[in-house]
Amino acid sequence: MGCGASNNDVATSPTHAFSLATSPNTKMTNVNNSHVTNIPTTNTTKILIASHTTQQTISERLRQGLVDQDLSCYLLNENTPQSLSARANVIQWCDVFIVIISRLYQRTPFCMEVLNYAKDLHKPIISILAETTFRPYGALGAISASAIRSIVLNNDTSFIHAVSEITNSARNMVANKKNAGKVMDLSEMNDNHTISTFPQGSSTCTVLICTTDDGNVVGQLVYESLTSTQSSVIVENLLKPNATCSVAKCTVFVPILTPQLEQTSLCRVAFEQARLLSKPIIPVIAIKKWRPEGWLGLIIAGRVFFRIFDQETAYKPFYDSNCITDLRVAIETACQPVPSETEREKIEKNALQKELEECKSKLSRWPPKRKSRVIDSMKARQPVRIQLQEPHADSYFDHTHHSITRMTFKAPPSIVDQYGLPKRRPLDCMIRYIK
Repeated sequence: MGCGASNNDVATSPTHAFSLATSPNTKMTNVNNSHVTNIPTTNTTKILIASHTTQQTISERLRQGLVDQDLSCYLLNENTPQSLSARANVIQWCDVFIVIISRLYQRTPFCMEVLNYAKDLHKPIISILAETTFRPYGALGAISASAIRSIVLNNDTSFIHAVSEITNSARNMVANKKNAGKVMDLSEMNDNHTISTFPQGSSTCTVLICTTDDGNVVGQLVYESLTSTQSSVIVENLLKPNATCSVAKCTVFVPILTPQLEQTSLCRVAFEQARLLSKPIIPVIAIKKWRPEGWLGLIIAGRVFFRIFDQETAYKPFYDSNCITDLRVAIETACQPVPSETEREKIEKNALQKELEECKSKLSRWPPKRKSRVIDSMKARQPVRIQLQEPHADSYFDHTHHSITRMTFKAPPSIVDQYGLPKRRPLDCMIRYIK
């Protein structure tokens, strides 16, 4: 899936190529205070530059150029800062959010969540394409297409021109912005990790439901819906005395989001450990007309979450399903083991080998004899004649109809030609309707 053309301005400037290889699921490490500039933040345009660590050189160079323009800058990547509260506060602090787009940025969940959170907070976003051969898609492509400014780094223009474009766009946006809420200053921000003192639970389970007192009712509803299909489901209230959390020993983490949970430091550390261990997180909001505003908003940014407030909303029919059924299906899907890249390649290789064997069985010899292609010079020089279709009453378009439901999704059959090869043709019109 590609990203369509946007109506925003595009600038270009040169950069260099970097070939540092980093896993997309890189774990967070210690914070580096050198990412914070010494420019005072009072009445200063505050810029946040988000990138993957492989593009750190570009970020540093861009930061220095913006600091020379009397702007306050902070660098954010998948590693720094560490804690959820610090990462959320940095995004709330900035006036303009700059994202340096690359392949690894697209593939790294910790990078994508900050971009989605900035979008949720309606921050002005400036996109910088660091790899000219990469075209962002999905959420990254949609957000970059709606950015207030797009810059492509290549060898056509100078890097100073890019800094100038960013400076002008940032100051224009800040001049027209409304006053933001109270945000902690970066010099006072605490990025200490408390996972070392986290009270580890001893229960091993498939699904862990984490809740507090104001989410107990919804937690029990979710528990009852899962006991019929999941043999190992545990509910843990983190507000109880001597509470522990077994997030390290579960397969899927299901937090019940409430104001109490957002204000509990033990819950925040439980989320941080689930993220570090790459546990699937399926959030459930349990309070009507409430949405997380602090670090918990970073968790649900760009993520599918569910709203279940009571028995009525849990089982209220929604087309061919209901909210509690959708949640159960999402949890069951997350419980399925995800094959590694090596395993996926092996499965694909076996499938191709099977198709190859079927082709061999239909041929008299392998590899097949090459067809002789003798070109007749006289025929090759004949003019090409194209016969146009005569007017007729039939339609001049192919009509494809396919029906799906929300719970029984089945992909439409592929459109193939007479040789069994898939046809690739643009759609002139697509009509979607709900019965």
